[in-house]
Amino acid sequence: MYLSDMHTHSIASGHGTSCTISDMAKSASRKGLKLLGITDHGPATLAAGTASYFRSLTYSPRKRFNVELLYGIELNILDVNGKVDLEQELLEKLDYSIASIHAQNFHPASKEENTKAFLNVMKNPMVKILGHRFPAAAYDMPPQAAPFSWHRPPGIYHNPRHSVSALHFLHGKSD
Repeated sequence: MYLSDMHTHSIASGHGTSCTISDMAKSASRKGLKLLGITDHGPATLAAGTASYFRSLTYSPRKRFNVELLYGIELNILDVNGKVDLEQELLEKLDYSIASIHAQNFHPASKEENTKAFLNVMKNPMVKILGHRFPAAAYDMPPQAAPFSWHRPPGIYHNPRHSVSALHFLHGKSD
């Protein structure tokens, strides 16, 4: 049984689902999940949440249908310097961030440039999970990435051991 799902999108992501956060929490509860991370796409994604949407998440309920909720964002990496599409002030109000390369915002470049983008985005203390590694984008797995969780498509559920570790990691605890 899985304990958590840390990479999910609601209707606010602009595509892929018509589910609200309440719909998702209810489904997570039926599946026996204990923790659900809401990580809608960042503002640079067409039709996704705005800065105001992410600001409002800080006022949202922390528990629905007996499932603990964490509120985050799936950031778009915008350049090799690790620039992302939400201001640091707002990132710090969220529980965590996933950073991904999406082709519409960062065109896969050389192996060195892609690796540099991941290395630089990992410097942001709010980035806890590295998302899409973009199949067309070559990169080196840097040793600095070891403490980070990678989102591994096609499944978005983490295995139970990683889920507990993710919960502790997000809350600043060690295993």
